[in-house]
Amino acid sequence: MLISTALASSLFGAVACELPGTGGEFVETGWRVEGLDASRPIVVAGVDGWQVELLEARLLIGPIYLFAPPVTERGALAELFAPGRALAHAGDDNTVGGRVVTELLDQYAYDLLDPEPQLLPPTVAEAGPVDIANVVLDEARFGLAVADGPTRGGHAFLRGVARREVDGVSQVVRFSAVLGPETVRDDRIARRVEALPVVGELETGATVVVQADPRLWVRQMRFDDWAGGATRETDEEIVIDAPSRLHNAWYLGLRDPAGWSLRVEAAESP
Repeated sequence: MLISTALASSLFGAVACELPGTGGEFVETGWRVEGLDASRPIVVAGVDGWQVELLEARLLIGPIYLFAPPVTERGALAELFAPGRALAHAGDDNTVGGRVVTELLDQYAYDLLDPEPQLLPPTVAEAGPVDIANVVLDEARFGLAVADGPTRGGHAFLRGVARREVDGVSQVVRFSAVLGPETVRDDRIARRVEALPVVGELETGATVVVQADPRLWVRQMRFDDWAGGATRETDEEIVIDAPSRLHNAWYLGLRDPAGWSLRVEAAESP
């Protein structure tokens, strides 16, 4: 299921044309979010023999910024004397340089265990190749910033069960966790995943495909402190808060570039 903070998406009338004063061709680009196939249980092999089953994994998608490849020395000179390009944004103070060519500014809550791809409203993009992307792990906004929301008011929500056998004893830990603005240090760089490689070229009818893999969130989480030698499952559930080693391991997994995939699909041939 997909929930957006935007009430409506206004489409630009002058798509795939030269916009006055920008000097570049602008096109309408689609967006699609894809999750995992949860038709069967999703179990992750963790550390110290833990097998972690994901029951819920929800994430806020957006803002996302796509950047053009670095310009060559000759290209830089041409850029210097070319008419200025301007997308309708305040920019992203990224540490990798480059020029933003399209951006997803609205925020959407997505169920990463939903195998059904979800379409997002299109955005306006500067036509041409893309090189990298920055994903912002922003705090929940507006209707998503509520305790009973899809991400429990945080940027991400996770719920699962960790199991292992030790000396014939079955250990079971049920857990949930919310990543909110107060749970990470106040550093905008720490709240982003930067320089993700993007393959493809923005053109009329192209679609930016976003994938986030929640299996990496739990791969390094150590549940030993919570096991307690339990021999059976109960309805009790631990809540993973920050600061804690469990929460830090989850946050590092969320920021792991290997857990993100972005690509641009070309328009289908007529």
